[in-house]
Amino acid sequence: MGSKAIDEAPLRTRRLWAGACFATLAGCTVDGWVYDGLTRAAVTAMDAATDAGEDVVDDAGDAQVGRWSPWYMDMRGQVVSGPGAVCFGPGRLDVFALGLDDDVWHFAVVDRYMTWDRTFLGMRSMRRVNPAAASWGPERLDVFPISAAGAVLHQSWQAGGLHPYESLSAPPGGLAPGTGVAATAWGRERLDVFAAGASGRVYHLPYDGPRGVPWRRWIALPEGPTRDTPAAASRQEGWVDVIARGEDGALWTTRYDAAHPEAGWTNHEGGDGWASLGVQVVSSPAVASWGEGRLDVFVRTTERPDRLAQITFRDGRWRAPEYPLPADGGDGVPAVASWGVGHLDVLVAVGDRLRWTRFE
Repeated sequence: MGSKAIDEAPLRTRRLWAGACFATLAGCTVDGWVYDGLTRAAVTAMDAATDAGEDVVDDAGDAQVGRWSPWYMDMRGQVVSGPGAVCFGPGRLDVFALGLDDDVWHFAVVDRYMTWDRTFLGMRSMRRVNPAAASWGPERLDVFPISAAGAVLHQSWQAGGLHPYESLSAPPGGLAPGTGVAATAWGRERLDVFAAGASGRVYHLPYDGPRGVPWRRWIALPEGPTRDTPAAASRQEGWVDVIARGEDGALWTTRYDAAHPEAGWTNHEGGDGWASLGVQVVSSPAVASWGEGRLDVFVRTTERPDRLAQITFRDGRWRAPEYPLPADGGDGVPAVASWGVGHLDVLVAVGDRLRWTRFE
């Protein structure tokens, strides 16, 4: 990644939805948001800082993989939840968070052009938990916030059109207190939503078909010790991994391969249901996959709760936690997204700000 020519002009904004409210990111305040002067020069400086950073190497210590940028993009004034994040194509990042109006706000990065729009759902009165986001293809976004009444809501955007919201209800017995949901997609027109139920089980809500086909019902996963919002990602078509913090404070995982439905939910140890990674954590996890057979989990551990840990699954096995991200990431629950091999975007809320770092 090379530095761009310095241009002091503020980054232009792009209109993503008709009627949305946008602002130029150049130190102005609009609708309670303060934009911190993120000009082309600022992005260029961030590129240079990333280029000057330390390389991240593999376990052998001899292969450069990429570099983490410093934390940047402090957005002041309205964040009252952690973020949700997703990528639907190269150079594209979409972030969702709740504002002080308890509505869903949307932030997009498109080829380094950055803008917030005022609202996505336009409903207000959301539960203050991280909205989940997923995408099953180019120009497609699906967002899943939680209503104040505890229902899982869904709204989608596709190729410039915003569809009406719908309620997906909640798992039997309702959601566990203070939790949101996880969402991922393993292929076109496929969505998988996961929630921690008040019963202590993780529930799965699949969708498989074009618009208008009903969602399936909530289905309980095998019993497992969970108490927090799970995380989910697909590392290849027909495959989904679910990760959650257990009642014992450890990180637990399970997975499903649609090519072998008779096996049901299995784990990395070769058994059925859930298995522990043996890592003690103090937050809910976030997970993304940048390619087949690869998972990157970000979570806060008891070992270093002030800094995000990265736990990677590659070459068929889970690796020990590492702490390659820059310091000062705060103490919030992270979000992560990837648009391709060697690219990760990690976001976290610190007070009323969102902070963002990238790996490439």
